[in-house]
Amino acid sequence: MMEKVRLGEIVSFKTGKLDSNAAKPSGEYPFFTCSQETFKTDTYAFDTEAVLLGGNNANGIYPLKYYSGKFNAYQRTYVIRSLDKSRLINRYLFYALYPKLDLLRTISTGVATKFLTLRILEHIDIELPLLLTQQKIAAILSAYDDLIENNLKRIKILEEMAQMIYREWFVNFRFPEHEKVKMVKSELRMIPKGWQVKKMSEVADVIDCLHSKKPKAIEEGTKILLQLFNIGDSGKMDMSKKFSISEEDYALWTRRIEASEGDCVITNVGRIAAVGQIPQGIKAALGRNMTAVRAKPEHMTPSFLIQYLLSPHMQNEVLMKK
Repeated sequence: MMEKVRLGEIVSFKTGKLDSNAAKPSGEYPFFTCSQETFKTDTYAFDTEAVLLGGNNANGIYPLKYYSGKFNAYQRTYVIRSLDKSRLINRYLFYALYPKLDLLRTISTGVATKFLTLRILEHIDIELPLLLTQQKIAAILSAYDDLIENNLKRIKILEEMAQMIYREWFVNFRFPEHEKVKMVKSELRMIPKGWQVKKMSEVADVIDCLHSKKPKAIEEGTKILLQLFNIGDSGKMDMSKKFSISEEDYALWTRRIEASEGDCVITNVGRIAAVGQIPQGIKAALGRNMTAVRAKPEHMTPSFLIQYLLSPHMQNEVLMKK
C-alpha cells in the first residue's frame, strides 16, 4: 500500500516578499504571483528547485508551478520544497499536488477572495511512493509537459503570423497584387476599390451580459460561467479551469445568449482587457463584464472576426470613440 503523509511533515514553506507592482516586463528573473501568468522582475530572492503555489485567488483557482533556478515571488505565493530528497523529490511533489487543486479550492478560507493558509496546506495528505517510482512518474509527465510547451510555442508563432498577415492585408492593404487595385475614398480613409465600410452591428451580433450578481460556483456540474482566467493570450480560450454553476443559474445567465463555438468574447468593453474565441465543442454562459460578438456568416467568418478584435487597429478605434 502506498504511504500517505501530511505535507507539513515532508516539505518546507516560505513566501515571497514582493508586492505585485514589482513585475517588470523587461526583467531578468521569473516572478511568481497568484496569477496563472508568470511575470518577470529585476531581482531574485531564491536560487533553488521548488514548487510555487499562489496563496490567494478570487475564485479559488490557485496557480501551481514548478521551477528550478533563480526567481522571485509575491508575498502571498508559497515556495514549497522537499525537506528530504531521499524521500520526496520536488518534481514529483508538483505532480502530486496538482490533483489537490480542486480540494484546495473547496477548503480555502475567505468570501470575496479565497485564501490558502499555512495550516490548510500543512494538513494536506499526499501519496508518497518509493523514490524510484517518483523519479519515473516525474520523468514521464515532464516529457509530456515539454511536448505540450513546444506545441504551445508553435501555436503562438502561428497566431503571431495570423496577426501579421491580418495587419498587412486588412490594415496596411498590402495584400497579394494590391498594386493593381485602385484606392478610393471612404468615410474612414482610403480603402481598396470594391471594399466597404460597415458598422459592427451590420456584420456581427453584439450581446452584453447584463447580470451583476455572480452566481455561486458548484463543485460538480457541466454548465460553465466564463471568467477572465479562461481568456488566454492571442485569443485562445483556456478551458482547463471551469467555474461550474447550477442548471437554474445557467438558464438565467443564457437568456440573452449562450456563447458557443466560434463566438468571440470581450471583457471590459471600452478598454478591452482581453479577447478570446470559444473553442470547438464548448458552450458557456457569459460572465460579468463580458460581451459576446458573433459573426454573421453572410458577412464574415469567425476567424476573420477574432483577428480583427485582436488587432491594434480595433483597440485604437475603441479608444478613439470613448
